[in-house]
Amino acid sequence: MSQHDMVIDNGPGAAVRTDILTALQALITLSSGPLEPETKYAGMWWLDTSVSPNGSLKMRNLSNTAWTFPSIYGDDRVGEIAYYARPTPPPGWLKANGAVISRVDYSALFAAIGTQFGIGDGVNTFNIPDMRGQFVRGWDDGAGVDPSRAFGSLQDDELESHGHTASTTIGAGGSHDHAGWTDAQGYHAHSGGTDGQGVHRHLIGGDFRGSGTSSNGGYLVNGGTNVGTTYDGNHGHNVSVNAAGSHGHNVATDVEPAHSHTATTTVSVGGGGLETRPKNVSLLACIRYA
Repeated sequence: MSQHDMVIDNGPGAAVRTDILTALQALITLSSGPLEPETKYAGMWWLDTSVSPNGSLKMRNLSNTAWTFPSIYGDDRVGEIAYYARPTPPPGWLKANGAVISRVDYSALFAAIGTQFGIGDGVNTFNIPDMRGQFVRGWDDGAGVDPSRAFGSLQDDELESHGHTASTTIGAGGSHDHAGWTDAQGYHAHSGGTDGQGVHRHLIGGDFRGSGTSSNGGYLVNGGTNVGTTYDGNHGHNVSVNAAGSHGHNVATDVEPAHSHTATTTVSVGGGGLETRPKNVSLLACIRYA
């Protein structure tokens, strides 16, 4: 729009109101747009409309050397870490991704955190915290819960020392033998006899030759014919053995030497992953720089 002369003419109420609104619009035009104003002065406000979707309100610093972001809550909020349910940071915030940034362009943030999270190039830049994939833990600060911990330091994951309870059962050895023996009793015999054989006779093979008469009740055998003796009647044969006397046999088993049984104990632990973590939700960590 054309620039207003900034003079509010006297007139009817409606005309005066219109004149005032036109003058205000002219002021807004000078302090807004996609390009920064040509004339700048300390404390000047500028709505940068190139930032989507609602623009970014900026203010010229007191030395009139750079644009800053006005802090509603004051400089005490610079360096604050916050988590957002959006993939991009809002105006005045940066992703807390460990990036190296300018000490001049982000002077307020540099004044707040310094080189605590990295010195950058050591001259013109510094590092911001890298919160990607990290859990936040309160600084011990002398409490003794997490002792000897430096402020802003990174801590690796760890499992507290612990044990698992297990039981072992040794099964029975199964059926087995022990060696045994009896001692020697020396020479001895046991008494006894044969049983009766009843009426019987004995056959004689036919290998005799010659002729003759019987003698003492015997038979003369001619040729090779088998003949039998007369029946001897019911009789038995008595057999005598020396009496062994009253005695016994000692029986003993060998003593099993000292030995052990092998047992295997298996402790089963549930399956694991690559890290120890609680149930969680991932959000975007950002740090306030203005």
